[in-house]
Amino acid sequence: MSFYSSFLAVSFLLTLVPCLVCGEATRLTSEEGITATNQRSLQGTVHCPSSVTSWQRLVVLEVTVPNSACYSNINLLLDSAIIADLENAYVQTYNTMQASYCDPFVRQMTSAEIIAVGETNAVGNIPIEILVLGTCRGCDGLDMTVYDIPVTDIVNRRLQQGAAQQGTCTCPTVTSSDKVRAPYESEFITQFQQSVEDLGDDCLDSVATCGYGTTFENTFLLEVETAEGGELTGADLEEIAEAFKAASNAEFAVTQDSCNPDFRTFESVSITVEPPPSSGGRQLGGWGPMLSLYTRGTCSRCEAKISSGDKISTRSLSTEKRTRRSLQETWALSSCFCPLGSTVVTEAPPIQGLVDLLVIELEQLNVPVTEIVDLQELDGEVVN
Repeated sequence: MSFYSSFLAVSFLLTLVPCLVCGEATRLTSEEGITATNQRSLQGTVHCPSSVTSWQRLVVLEVTVPNSACYSNINLLLDSAIIADLENAYVQTYNTMQASYCDPFVRQMTSAEIIAVGETNAVGNIPIEILVLGTCRGCDGLDMTVYDIPVTDIVNRRLQQGAAQQGTCTCPTVTSSDKVRAPYESEFITQFQQSVEDLGDDCLDSVATCGYGTTFENTFLLEVETAEGGELTGADLEEIAEAFKAASNAEFAVTQDSCNPDFRTFESVSITVEPPPSSGGRQLGGWGPMLSLYTRGTCSRCEAKISSGDKISTRSLSTEKRTRRSLQETWALSSCFCPLGSTVVTEAPPIQGLVDLLVIELEQLNVPVTEIVDLQELDGEVVN
C-alpha cells in the first residue's frame, strides 16, 4: 500500500496541450476559452486551461467464467495474452464512452494494469483489481475518480450540475444535460461486458453486472431526551439530520475488511418533529421529542429494509467527545464489487449498531440531546 500512497501523492501539470472537447477531439484557437454552442449543456464562455493533471486509481470488477474447469485453471485463464487484452479493452472502452459524454474534467484513460486476481467468490465470479492511470483538466488529481456517481437528491443534483457549469470545455456534440459528466460505473460495465465478450476467449465469458443506481427511501422514528426537557431549534434539527446521515453512511461504509454488497449511499435526510400525543404515551411521562427521519439515497439493487432487529438499548450521550470509528478505507474503488480479501456481509446490520454510531456523531455537536430512547425503522421502498 505504501507504493500506492506515494504514487497517489504525485500529480503534475503538462502545459501547452490542446484542449479536448467532449464528443470530439478539437484544437482550440484561443486559450481564453470558447463560447458554448449548445445552450442545453454548458452555458456561456467556459475557460479551457491548457494544463493537464495526471491521476491514478485502483478499481475492482469481477469476470465471469463458463465452467468449473476454468475455475481450477484461474492462473492459466489470466495468462499474459488475456491480461493484455483485458487491459486494452478497459482503456479503449472508457475513452470511447467519454467521446459521447461532456465530462467537465475531460478525463482520459492512458493505461490499465491488472495487479491482483482474487479467489472465486460465492457466486462463482473472479474479482480482479486494475490500476488505472489517466489525465484530466482543471482538476485535482488526488481527488479524481474514474466514474461519476448517480445523484438522486434534487439538491445534490443541482450542486453537481453547478460544478459541471464550471468545467473546462464545451461540448458541441452533446445535447443532453444528463451527459454533462463522466460515465457511471454501471454504464461503463455494461459497455465493458460487450468488449470482453468480443474477445472470444473460451474461459472468459464476460464481466459481472453492476446494479448500482437503485434509489431507496426509508423512514425512521427517533425518540430522544433533551437536557432539562428543552426544545430543539431548527438548527438543532438540521444537525441531527446530518448526524444521522453520517452514521448511516458509516454503517454501510465499504472497507478493506468488510463489504456490504448493498453499497448504500445516503444522500439526504430530512427531519420533522412529531406532535405530542393528546394523552398517554411516553412523551407525557417526561421523555423528549419524537423525530421522523426521511432518508433517500442510492444503492446496488438493495432491498427496501435497511436494518435488522426492532429493539434497542437506550444510549446516553457522553459529555466527552468519543472518537468516531476508524474506517480502514479500501484503495479499490467500486459501487458494485467488493474489494479483494474483504468479508462480504449480506445480512442487514442491526439497528443497535446504527444507534451506537449516531450517539458518537451527536457527541461531536452542540445539540441539547442527552439520550437516545428509541429508534425504529418504519417503512421503505426502492425504485429500480
